[in-house]
Amino acid sequence: MKILGLTMQNHQHRNKINFNLHIENTIAKTIRIKNALFNFCKNTYGINTKKRQNLYKGLIRPQLTYGSEIWFKHITKKQVKKLESAQHTILRHSIMGYRTISKACTTLLTKIEPLSDNILIKQTKFLHRHNITLETLHNTTIEHFIETTKQNAMTLAHQSTNETFKEFFPLPNIPKFIHIDFITTQFYTGHDFKLQTQTLAHVQIITQSKTLNTSYYTVQITQT
Repeated sequence: MKILGLTMQNHQHRNKINFNLHIENTIAKTIRIKNALFNFCKNTYGINTKKRQNLYKGLIRPQLTYGSEIWFKHITKKQVKKLESAQHTILRHSIMGYRTISKACTTLLTKIEPLSDNILIKQTKFLHRHNITLETLHNTTIEHFIETTKQNAMTLAHQSTNETFKEFFPLPNIPKFIHIDFITTQFYTGHDFKLQTQTLAHVQIITQSKTLNTSYYTVQITQT
């Protein structure tokens, strides 16, 4: 049965609604949309990563999370992993990274929270908009809840990154001036990229600025 774009079925063994087919169709649809859009973006040296991520947030993610206020609590952990993997694949392509780049590194480089956290924020905003009392908003505002949820997601992701990534970025908040492209993605994530070793003589690790006493970073790269 399909109502307002949501495909629902009866569970075979339990007295509840089954959204298996809806999740499968949603993932397949978003991958098709991604392939169509990214064909125009080119593979490596097309439009920049920021515009690719805006395409995901504006066109693809709404398709992936459509109706999640209804179905998210009724799906299995395995289905949640499939949805997270779909987002990771798209975001990894947006930063032009190798397949072996972890979800944690992708999350931090794109500054896009995991899909489950995004759905939680979406659900909370929906209930708050309809004046439904929520324990999660007790003694806090919806804006603070959203900011805290995203920050916690980034902190948790940073803990799961590899040592190379942590040497470049000791903190989960990556500064805005850090440029992400095909080349820098491989450097920051610790992947072998021999082409750049021909032109880069030395890369000084990004460290916190001690003189300014801020959370910003300094980068020094000298070329031969």
